[in-house]
Amino acid sequence: MKEILPEIEALIFSSSNGISAEEIAKRLKIPEELVKLNIKKLMNKYNVNNSSIELVEEGNLYKFKVKSKYSNLLEGRSELGKGLSMTLSAIAIYSPVSLNDLVKIRGSIARQHVSKLAKLGFVLKRKENNRVIVKLTDYFFQYFDITKNDLEELKKQFKQ
Repeated sequence: MKEILPEIEALIFSSSNGISAEEIAKRLKIPEELVKLNIKKLMNKYNVNNSSIELVEEGNLYKFKVKSKYSNLLEGRSELGKGLSMTLSAIAIYSPVSLNDLVKIRGSIARQHVSKLAKLGFVLKRKENNRVIVKLTDYFFQYFDITKNDLEELKKQFKQ
């Protein structure tokens, strides 16, 4: 029997936007449950305290990323890019915010940014009284390693 753990690791590593267990199973021609079992093994391998890399699940996609405590070493190399980061910052400051208000703040590109940020798991969109409301997800707080109270403090400082 061939060892599939290195093959799964290579597929995840080479996919910059992430890859699903279903896609890995299809490429390796193995059951998806076997893929998920091996992904858990990889997560345990990388998610130890002495590693700067972690394997994360974002939506239904798996990808490697640098742990947040090492992100200062990557200064200027945001996975999100400047535009998405600025839109996400505006959402964080005004959350929950209507999509129309966000467009007034960031311009029409905000619609595309919100779709991408929702796909990445940072925000949720929901219809409320004929308006689209955008709010932060729990994943946002996990990803940036902050609490809701931390964000409220930042908002207070920003308003001063």
